[in-house]
Amino acid sequence: MTRKNFAIYSSVFTALWIAVTIGFPLILFAAVKMTACAADTCGAVALMFGLFGRILLVFVYAIAMLILIARRCAHAGLSVLWTLAGLLWLLAARDVLLAGFNFWAVGFSLGILSFRAPVTMLLFFAFIIFLSIWKGEDENRDGALTIPWRLAGISAFVSAMIAGVICIPIVASFGWIVGLPSASAIDLMFLMDRVLSLRIGEHWITYVGELWVLLAIFVCALAYLVFSQRRADRRSAPPNPKPV
Repeated sequence: MTRKNFAIYSSVFTALWIAVTIGFPLILFAAVKMTACAADTCGAVALMFGLFGRILLVFVYAIAMLILIARRCAHAGLSVLWTLAGLLWLLAARDVLLAGFNFWAVGFSLGILSFRAPVTMLLFFAFIIFLSIWKGEDENRDGALTIPWRLAGISAFVSAMIAGVICIPIVASFGWIVGLPSASAIDLMFLMDRVLSLRIGEHWITYVGELWVLLAIFVCALAYLVFSQRRADRRSAPPNPKPV
């Protein structure tokens, strides 16, 4: 997939997703009204629509975007591991994707009692913007492992690993559904905090703070790669011919 096509398709899918997410309360209200539910059952109807309808929308958006990323990375000469990182970033932002602008009872039914800062979503969108701008092997550009590339790769790898640990409650939930023994969600949350927190002297940095630092490194490294590529293009461009 070319850079231009990726930029167009990813922009369209993301714009549609944002529009549907913001307008989801109106969509949910219209769906409940169409069922002509009684006063004591409308809450259950809204919960079902909000739960399964939102899961379907998130699934469609995630699959579409991951396919686009995989195809663009293949043409640009990037590893398939970038697609895996995108998947983990989206899974770690499940609370915002599933419960944001949704019916209030959906969060309780999914065990989402509060929202974390959607840092992994910002990592995901930063990579989408980068793929829409940066020129890869398909445009005769070298993808050598320079220092900015290493910084971008390391920050993406570490953030993806943190996102993978954040997704442990999802795996535990599926295990509980099929009858396997698993720890409670509260125990897993405390375990994640202990494992992912970093102690510096007498101060502790939570995994959310670590993700913000990794996001800053990631964005700065990608921005440097894009700007250096643009600067190299300007230097190699032939000078304008002088008028005769």
